[in-house]
Amino acid sequence: MAQGEELWPHSNIVTEETPIEQRKHNVCNANTNSLGEILRFSSLKGLKRMMAYCPRFIYNTRNSKDKKGGNLTVEETEEALL
Repeated sequence: MAQGEELWPHSNIVTEETPIEQRKHNVCNANTNSLGEILRFSSLKGLKRMMAYCPRFIYNTRNSKDKKGGNLTVEETEEALL
C-alpha cells in the first residue's frame, strides 16, 4: 500500500554541493619521430622561418581573397618561437 510523502522518514543530514574547480591548460604534444625534421635545420633562424610559414600557409588557405605574401614580418618570426 502506498504512503503519502508526509509519512516518509525524514533525515537531519544537510548536504552541500562543492563546486568543481575547472582549469584550462594549453598542451603541446611533441612526437619524437618528428624531431628528425627539426634537426635537419642547421640554425635557429632557418627553423624559425619554416615555423613562421606554417601559420601563414594556414591563413592563406582559409582566406583566399586576403592572402599574405612577401617577406615574413618580425612578428611572424617571433611568434614562431612561441
